[in-house]
Formats: sequence, structure tokens, C-alpha cells
Amino acid sequence: MLLRQVARGIPGTMESGSPLITSDQAPALIAAFIQERAAAIADTTVATYARKLTTFHEWWRDHEPSLPVNETLATRYARWLATQGTRSKASQGLHLSAVRQWACFLLTAGHLSINPFAAVSGPPRARWLRHRLLTRTDLQALLKQFAVTTLVGQRDYLLAALMIRTGARESELAVADIGDLTEYGEEGSLLLLHSKGKAKQEPVVVRPDLSTKLWAYLRQRYPDGRFPPQDPLFTNHHPSSRGERMTTRGMRKQLKAAFTEAGLAQPHVTALSLRLSGGALAYRKGASPSELKKTMRHESIQTTQVLIDQVNRIRFGAERYLDDIQ
Repeated sequence: MLLRQVARGIPGTMESGSPLITSDQAPALIAAFIQERAAAIADTTVATYARKLTTFHEWWRDHEPSLPVNETLATRYARWLATQGTRSKASQGLHLSAVRQWACFLLTAGHLSINPFAAVSGPPRARWLRHRLLTRTDLQALLKQFAVTTLVGQRDYLLAALMIRTGARESELAVADIGDLTEYGEEGSLLLLHSKGKAKQEPVVVRPDLSTKLWAYLRQRYPDGRFPPQDPLFTNHHPSSRGERMTTRGMRKQLKAAFTEAGLAQPHVTALSLRLSGGALAYRKGASPSELKKTMRHESIQTTQVLIDQVNRIRFGAERYLDDIQ
């Protein structure tokens, strides 16, 4: 709604058939993006987006004020970031990611016909993941920490299980609605997720056993069997905020407590560890790289390969041939 209100004062949007967003118009659209994301993500992430987008807008205004949002602008900004000696590769990636998310937001709202930042490559990705990969035993120990006899325990179990078994991100689960879930009987369910950096939703498969638990959770929330499609898939159950959409901050708080109880609270063990660990275990059990890419919903197979290389490095390192030297 806010974006539509902002758009009324912006000429040259998709409504006129010629997408054109200039540096003068950007602040209002950046503010609309920040306000929308603030409802679903942590304050620290919102602040990061705001800082990175401020840097982008200042560069745009000072260096390329005549260019609208297009691929030329995207390429020149990426080149400028790469030539700034004070910025690390990680910082460059964060700057590009923030602008890419903003452009995706504009694409979804119909102000762009394509995301010009989607094709702009950032600095090379690290070849080793910082987040710890958890073992099957670790993950099972974590899931046992949730008291599934309560509604809150069922919800938190489902959040963790979906991250592990479908590769769902916390941000995707935070914005998922009941209408995004479709049951297919004995085959389980399909859950449509708003994937990172993409305008369109992408499906993940919720296997039958997990699907049964997810629908049981929803039936407890809606005993009459009517599931309003626009309602959040996961909500708060505290008396003061019952029914409100669960935020990523709330998810992290619940998962952090479970990590602690399971003895897994260590540096680099976060919600992302669940997604990555599930993907790593699927590959170890026989999932092909293309299957893993679809489940993880990576934009590029190179991103999937980083995870695969880490698994293979641990499994097939040459060190295994030296065990006899003791």
C-alpha cells in the first residue's frame, strides 16, 4: 500500500509503459522498501540495508545523476565498489546485495520490468563456509528440545524442521502465508516461498510426515477447519501479541534457546546452519548437484558448489590416507 502511494508521485513507472526511476525519486522508494522489510526482519538487518542503500544513493547522486535504474547503473556501481580500496570483498557483496533486494522489491511492485542488479556479479565467493555444518545427531538433538505438546513447541519444531528439510530461510518463513501452502495428500505439501533476491515465489516440498505435523498445527489454530489464506503461516502465541506474524527476530530467539539446550550454542551456529546442514546431508545421501540447487533455490550452481566442495573436502581429503602414521 505504501509503495502504491509513493508511486503516484513518480512519473515514468510501469504504469506509463516506460520504467524510469531516477536518483531524485529513489529516497521515497528506498524508504518504502525499508518500512516493508522492517516488519519481517531484525532491526540490525534493517539498519544494514539502510546504510548500504544510503551509500548507493549518495554515489548515484554524485557520480551518475543522469542515469535511471538500469543495467548500466548497476555495472558502474559494482565497478566503483570494487575500486574502493577501503572496502573488503565481503563489504562489496553486502552493498550489492542490499541494492539487489531493493530492485527486487521494485520489480515485484511493477516499477521495473527486470532486476538490473541480478546479473551483476559481486566479488568471488568464499570457498569455505563460515557457518558450522551440523551432523545428523546434532540436528536430531536440536529437534528434541521443542515441547511439541504445546502450540509454541509445535511451531518452533516446524520452523527448525522446515529450515533443515526444505532449505527454507527464516526470512522466507516470516513472510509465508497459509495460502502459500497446498496439500497433496499422501505426497505431502508444496510450500511457495518468496526466495531471496527473486520476485517470484518458488516451491519447496514438505514431505508427508512433516506435512501432517504442519497441518495439525494449523488445525489447532483454526479448529473450524477454515484456513484464511492471507493469515501468517507462523504466528506469535503470547497473549500480548497472539495472532501477529512471527518475525525473524522471534525465530532467532527461539532457535538460540534450543541451540543452548541441545549443547550446540557455538560461534557460527545459527538458523542458517540448519539450512546448510540439511543441504549437506542431502548431498551426502545421494542428492545430485542439480537436485540440491533446486531445493536450496540458489541462483547459480556455483553457489551450490561451495557447499558441495566443503562436504567433499571433509569426506575425501587426502588426510585420510595418513591415518596409519601414529
